[in-house]
Amino acid sequence: MLKRSLHLILFTLLSLVFSCQVALAQEGSWQTYYEAAEKAYAANNLFEARRMFMVALKQADQDKQHIQLAARVEGLAASYIAQDKHAQAQPLFKLVRKLRSN
Repeated sequence: MLKRSLHLILFTLLSLVFSCQVALAQEGSWQTYYEAAEKAYAANNLFEARRMFMVALKQADQDKQHIQLAARVEGLAASYIAQDKHAQAQPLFKLVRKLRSN
């Protein structure tokens, strides 16, 4: 059940990543995208911060870096909270707990 829930959440997140209009073909590591997300978040550009957090999430997942992935998912969830999108943030915080427990 836990594994199925994790897969469903990851599938949902990946679907969100693909729905973004971000050029994923660009070269760069998840750290680069994460830094861009942090800068956008600090500038209160929440839409761009969310987009960059999502790209960082995708890249970290591809690299199988679960600890880093958890930090990036948490960043994405925080950007949802800042936009009062609590329903979208809740499953992300659950995923963070699961990733950190592995």
